[in-house]
Amino acid sequence: MVKKEYDFEILQALNQYGAPAGAVYLSSVMNIPPANIGRALFQLEKRGLVQKVQNKGRIITEHGKRYLEQYEAKNSKIMIANDLIDSAEANNIEYLLEIMELRKLLEGYTAENCAKVITEKQFHELEGIQIDYVYELRHGHAGREQDLALHLKIAEICGNRTIEKVLRLILTDNDTYAEFTNAAVQLHNLRQNEHGRILEAIKNRDAAASRYEMEQHLNRVVENVKNTIDTKKHSNE
Repeated sequence: MVKKEYDFEILQALNQYGAPAGAVYLSSVMNIPPANIGRALFQLEKRGLVQKVQNKGRIITEHGKRYLEQYEAKNSKIMIANDLIDSAEANNIEYLLEIMELRKLLEGYTAENCAKVITEKQFHELEGIQIDYVYELRHGHAGREQDLALHLKIAEICGNRTIEKVLRLILTDNDTYAEFTNAAVQLHNLRQNEHGRILEAIKNRDAAASRYEMEQHLNRVVENVKNTIDTKKHSNE
């Protein structure tokens, strides 16, 4: 079976070469057996991405060039997302604080727009999550799952699916970041009613206040993160 990533590599090589090329030439520049190259070229030709030039090899078609551009754009986005993950996973406080600043921008927006569109049923769902959060705190637990659920629910209600996906990427796919901020909240306890002002503003459909309260909440989390760093520094001295 021909690996699918050969498609991109072959199209890229043909595009850069700028002239008809065969399996032997492509094999020499890509370090892939000619037989594999030949099978891949056959499939690419069937899809209209390359075309045969009599006795000279194949060239990339205009359709192939558009496919290549789209593939490169997609890969670029994936790389940006991976960089975001790597930043959050790095044991570098500057990266972690940059992620917090990004959260403030995104979640200020989600809280503001949530207040504009939320239904009574959706607000009751938020209240239910908050009740569970407070319950966990009062029984000596971190309430991390409930805290996460509340922030993501606000993003979901906001209705911007792109922002919701980015927040899920930040908040759920980055273990170092999640554990670090969770430890900060535990070490320098935030109030049990920490989300109360946010929910009150959302309930009143006050968009500006909702944004403000969310940003203030995240500012307090940032301060806790910084306090955690100071505490660790002093303990290591």
